[in-house]
Amino acid sequence: MKKVLAIEEKINEVEEKIDKWLIDRLDSSIPRNKYIYHCNLAFIDIVIDQKILFTPFEKHYLFSLSYNTHIAHLKLKEELNFDYSFDHALYAFAFDMILRGMQYSMLCDIFPLLHSGKATMRIEGSNIFFDVRSIPKKNYRYISDYSIRKALSYTLQTANGKFTNWDDEKIAMKLSDLYIHFWNENMIYSDYEPYSRLDWGGISFFFIVASMRRFNKLYKKDFDIVSLDSQKMMILLSHKGVEELRGFVPTTNDELYKMALEDNIYKPIGKGSFPKLSVSEAPLNSTKDGFIFANPLVILFNDSLETRFLNYLRKSDNERYLRIKDKIKERVIPLIIEMIKYKFPETVSIPNFHVKIPLKKKNKRECDLLIVDECGFALYLEIKHFYYPQSFCETKKVDAELTKALEKMPDQLNAISENWGNIKSTYRINTELTELHGIIVSHRYLGYDVEIDLQTPIVSAANLYESIAEANNLREVFLGCKEIDDIYPTVRFIRKELSCYFAGYNFNLEIECLDPLFEISLIKSYREQIYRNVTSTKPKSFDNISDLAHAYLEEFKS
Repeated sequence: MKKVLAIEEKINEVEEKIDKWLIDRLDSSIPRNKYIYHCNLAFIDIVIDQKILFTPFEKHYLFSLSYNTHIAHLKLKEELNFDYSFDHALYAFAFDMILRGMQYSMLCDIFPLLHSGKATMRIEGSNIFFDVRSIPKKNYRYISDYSIRKALSYTLQTANGKFTNWDDEKIAMKLSDLYIHFWNENMIYSDYEPYSRLDWGGISFFFIVASMRRFNKLYKKDFDIVSLDSQKMMILLSHKGVEELRGFVPTTNDELYKMALEDNIYKPIGKGSFPKLSVSEAPLNSTKDGFIFANPLVILFNDSLETRFLNYLRKSDNERYLRIKDKIKERVIPLIIEMIKYKFPETVSIPNFHVKIPLKKKNKRECDLLIVDECGFALYLEIKHFYYPQSFCETKKVDAELTKALEKMPDQLNAISENWGNIKSTYRINTELTELHGIIVSHRYLGYDVEIDLQTPIVSAANLYESIAEANNLREVFLGCKEIDDIYPTVRFIRKELSCYFAGYNFNLEIECLDPLFEISLIKSYREQIYRNVTSTKPKSFDNISDLAHAYLEEFKS
């Protein structure tokens, strides 16, 4: 017992040192916005020059930029006049802080595992070693994100190559249009309360076009950031430029405009040194003298605009977030029903029904969606709406929700079987139940430390839509959903050891890199589809659920 306490005390001692190390190195006399600006220059140079984009390291560099931005707000005084001229000494310091912040991010992944018993630590002098146990879905998020974001990058590069003879402004507008419609989202105009989607979208589109102008420059320089210069990549608006931004927002209410703009501007949450907000969720930096500056890589290559917006609200205005999230979730079930009806017209879909759960205190439970085909094969879908958690605590909480859903699934399936007579008569089903399976549908997040259940797959909404589009019957929908747990664990990662000096210790870490062969095969599989999307003239918006469902089926089937 004493030995265990001694180990815990040592873990806490080391953790306290690493948590204080970087913020203590930051000189409080440095002007805040000038420091944040130079951190962004360093981020661009490192990520582009070292080809960090789409690697497992990228998330650590993004955290580093968020962390350095956060501690700058905590420790540095904001200057009255923003001086964005290049400072060699400050750049060298910011460059080192971004590198150190990346190392800190890797350590931040490990210490929560130590506290939860999922890893152990061994100290030999100033050397520290870790032994991390296997995490069931450790790389699920990376693989999913990589597949989407690599396809986005390849789409933009393909389009850039196709439009070589166009003038730069026309290229930027076309790339922006492709970017906006790349993501499959489910938000509508009224979701952006109290202002409209047009108001929020006007601001977002302005900065996407600005980012695409810089992406186009980078593409024409063959991604040689040294010859282009990271200063030319940064988006920088003077007071006059910010006034021109107002013209992109249709609302006549200046207060709503200010609110929509503020929802895009970074503001630290809390007084602790750990950042609760990512710069990707609020990518604009504002200064006292009216400047706004932003990093185009942060804007373009992280997540969809809608997801970033909801992640921002989740942390800064949870009440508004919950209202919007509930509305989005309510639209998922009708969309699934419409897709199923269109693809398999002989099926019966039963949404929001109740069944009795034997031997439970709450013996009546509302269930989300049951689908039955003409042969008695049935799928029960439990609909969740989990966005990606940002911290270990959030991850642990959402993982617990997914684990709970998995544990409840056998009871729910059993209850459906036991109550089949009532369900059959109530919903006028003309067949006996021959086979029943469950699927958990999460918006995006598939779990981290959640066991892989061979009977009940956890899939994203996009995974489900694709399975419906490709299937010939309801059984194939289920088998298609199960493929995620068959494929993802087989994706090969190459492991290497990394030693880094941090806060007086030499940490020995293990890093993982995606097998290059997977990247080659992914791009090859996407090439034809991406070219088709770049040249497509299909509609980008839809008037009703039926049209949207049909569009999803056509897109995923192709």
